[in-house]
Amino acid sequence: MMNYFTKMLVWNFFMLLFLLVGEVNAQSSRDRVWILGVGLNAINDSGLSNDGLFNFKTNYSFSRPFKFSVEKKMNAKHGLELKTLLNRFKTNKKFNNGFPTKDIDFFGIDAMYKYYFLYNEPSYSSKRIKKVSMYGTIGPGVSFFNDLTNITVNIGGGINYPIGKQLDLNLQVTPKISVSNKASSNNYYQFEFGVLYYLKN
Repeated sequence: MMNYFTKMLVWNFFMLLFLLVGEVNAQSSRDRVWILGVGLNAINDSGLSNDGLFNFKTNYSFSRPFKFSVEKKMNAKHGLELKTLLNRFKTNKKFNNGFPTKDIDFFGIDAMYKYYFLYNEPSYSSKRIKKVSMYGTIGPGVSFFNDLTNITVNIGGGINYPIGKQLDLNLQVTPKISVSNKASSNNYYQFEFGVLYYLKN
């Protein structure tokens, strides 16, 4: 388990990365939007093999599956996101290639860079609704499984589907690769579904 100093160092890195967005020169004031997100998540902890992707009975954890996020758009194509996720592994759900003897609470923190391949910023002065946007995302994460800690490199992608001027539905999948050198390290998929709210400038 990481000691207190290491935990604080990781947390401060996440906060510094996120707060640096405020120092970036954006292309226009319209691009510098804040995006708040809330939603659900599911974890597949059968490893990163595709063999278990469709075994929903034992491979997917979906208990207390909440997520909260805040994103700062640096410009139309680039953004930084800070995200927290909650979940729980029941004893009948696979965890690290086995089954836990007791329920395991999950808490995750991700600091992600986003690159938008397709993008469309909100226009508050017109009735036009935004178009669908798609993005790739990469960044570090830390996952807490009860008293176990796992540091990951996260590489994923997602899509935002507009349902209003300031509202999007969001779908994202993120493979998380452990870089912790210990027996409890594990790789897993995190699937997310939620709603995004674009704040006015």
